Amino acid sequence: MKKVFYSLLLIFLSLSLKAQENPLLKQISELEGSDKQVNHVLNLIVTELQEDKIIVELKEKLNSDLNSVISCVTPYKLSESLKLTDEEKKELKKRIVKIADKFSELKYYTLFEFSGGYAPIFGVNTKTIKNKEIVVVMLGGDCSKNKTELKAEEIYTVFNNRMKELMN
Repeated sequence: MKKVFYSLLLIFLSLSLKAQENPLLKQISELEGSDKQVNHVLNLIVTELQEDKIIVELKEKLNSDLNSVISCVTPYKLSESLKLTDEEKKELKKRIVKIADKFSELKYYTLFEFSGGYAPIFGVNTKTIKNKEIVVVMLGGDCSKNKTELKAEEIYTVFNNRMKELMN
């Protein structure tokens, strides 16, 4: 009886210590090629986002639903040429935080990374942080960065910071 109890206890502990599975990993594993995998994460549509007057007006101005990571990153990094106000840029940052919240609710734990230099990495990888499987989207990069790329990194950092906060 004692052996059975210890065996069951051991099985229970090993199952509970396994990293929480990320359902996004299954979706990504069904796609061939790093381009498709990265684009899947960037274009993943999030529903049921709360909207206020500023967001409704911004959606109309940008002709976008602002319901995916890329739909917030693109106008933010092009904010100068799109002539976005400081308030509109602030709203895009708030929106990407809400998207990170939804990703977390769905257990789509995701982080974005840039790698520059001679051999930048573009693709999807995984790592375990705080007993959670994390999808790491590697967005490549260059040796030098222009203003637009720095703006993109800025808003991805907002997403990452929120995701890390939610994983604690």
